[in-house]
Amino acid sequence: MMSWVASALSAAPERVAAGDITVFFASGCFWGRQHDLAEFERQTLGRADSEVTAIGGYAGSADSSSPVCYYNQGGVGIYSKLGHAEAVSIRLPPTAATLESAARVFFSSFVPLGNRTFGREDVFDQGPGYRAFIALPGGLASPLLSAVRRANLHGMSLVAGNGSDPDTFGTNRVYVLDSSAYTFHQAEVCLQFHNNQTGDYPPSYHRLREVLLANKRLRNDTGCPSNFVC
Repeated sequence: MMSWVASALSAAPERVAAGDITVFFASGCFWGRQHDLAEFERQTLGRADSEVTAIGGYAGSADSSSPVCYYNQGGVGIYSKLGHAEAVSIRLPPTAATLESAARVFFSSFVPLGNRTFGREDVFDQGPGYRAFIALPGGLASPLLSAVRRANLHGMSLVAGNGSDPDTFGTNRVYVLDSSAYTFHQAEVCLQFHNNQTGDYPPSYHRLREVLLANKRLRNDTGCPSNFVC
């Protein structure tokens, strides 16, 4: 193991608790959301690299088929065809203040589209595979939903998602799902902590892939074939 990976794994006491909740955030390409949320963990929550939990993947489908994969030549398990969207899973302390802070990072990523409508910054990505949603335990019935509402900087409509939902682009909507009702599928390792389509990230960010592989928060066995990016 490279020395910087070993150092990252022993840099600080574990700050990811067993009582943390799992929340999914989705809007456009998951590369941007993964970066935003990983940096939120490191800078706001004070988590060491080895404690980062922001994982890119696919979620939100009413279809339980697997594997779930990125676009590949064999057409195996294509996430969008199965009703999933690109999403990021993160573990958070179950407090309103923390969820509000994380949700504020999420809502800050939306850009104005005109007519007081906001949407994902990668406007060239179109289709339900890029729809916007937040999934938290209990969905719209969650006692933490008020924290999400407070973080909703642009006053976007929070509506119930039913799984395999249509695209939200141009609608000013964000679906709210119950995270306990939907399976999150980790994306292929080569897609984790990747540069966004709209900009590059520093080596210190890309190294998170190796750190999370070493501590087994990331796994290689997604069952997916080589894809068009990797």
